Amino acid sequence: MDAAVAAEAAGTLTGPLARFGAAFSLDDVPEDDRRCAKLLLLDLLGCALAGLDTEEARISRRAGRALSPGGGCAAFWGVGEAAQPGIAAMVNGAAAHALELDDFHGVDHSGAMTVPALMAAADAGRETDGRRFLEGMVFGYEVGRRLLDGGGGREVPGLRRAAHGLGARHRRQLHWRHLVLQLRILSMFIVGDSGR
Repeated sequence: MDAAVAAEAAGTLTGPLARFGAAFSLDDVPEDDRRCAKLLLLDLLGCALAGLDTEEARISRRAGRALSPGGGCAAFWGVGEAAQPGIAAMVNGAAAHALELDDFHGVDHSGAMTVPALMAAADAGRETDGRRFLEGMVFGYEVGRRLLDGGGGREVPGLRRAAHGLGARHRRQLHWRHLVLQLRILSMFIVGDSGR
């Protein structure tokens, strides 16, 4: 993220994240964490392919087509269709997370937002290389974790009890709302749009 975007966001709730992103460098990430990020990328792509034929992915693709009727430059993974970058990121994130197998080591499914947003940005012609992609990915995981922790983490009093009292479908809807919020924030930082 460049300094101009960080300065614009300085007075907002996302200002601290913008400042963190403007200063973030892959050089500050230990080699073990970089290797883990590469494994998370492969894991996420495999989960996305496995999730392509789920009900959630099919519904998301239908919604994506409706929201981007003229198509676009960013691919819906594995199905030969495309949409505007923010829409494609949402659709691909839904496929990646549909089976809830994505990510490991306590990273809380951040890849389902981060990797699709980065891939959509690349599809849209944003210049990148492997190093810059990995830097954006690690930053996205960090943002996801900070959002989760800032919201009380997994142990928000009463939330676990309330979630267990709901039916499985309603628990999934609560989880998806968190993922959509994270995707919108990440798309502002990574793709450079307002989540549209």
